[in-house]
Amino acid sequence: MTRRGISVLEMFVAMAVLTVAGGIVAQVATWTLRQRASYDDRQRAMRTMENLLETARALPVSELNDAWAARVAPTADMLARWPQCTLVATVATEGTLKRVTLTISLDGKTSQSLTAWYAT
Repeated sequence: MTRRGISVLEMFVAMAVLTVAGGIVAQVATWTLRQRASYDDRQRAMRTMENLLETARALPVSELNDAWAARVAPTADMLARWPQCTLVATVATEGTLKRVTLTISLDGKTSQSLTAWYAT
């Protein structure tokens, strides 16, 4: 005797497989969204540092000193988005060059740096 259709056991197995697959897809999608947000944050931080270095480039090189570095601070927009954000600028003279390094930390744990050299 041949039976047509699907047994209840086969239905439960199929539903279990679909449930597991759906859970895996949901976890991967969540992880991808978190990684994307983290990448966007890092890109925004790098653009901010690039803009600050361009601002420094517009200044006379004689004004790039410790006083300028002390005035560099996270913007209000940055602090609104990342309350733990820190931005540190250092200026070092090396021969006829000035090295300006900006270091930003969005979460207080990890940081990124960007360095530019300016001729005196």
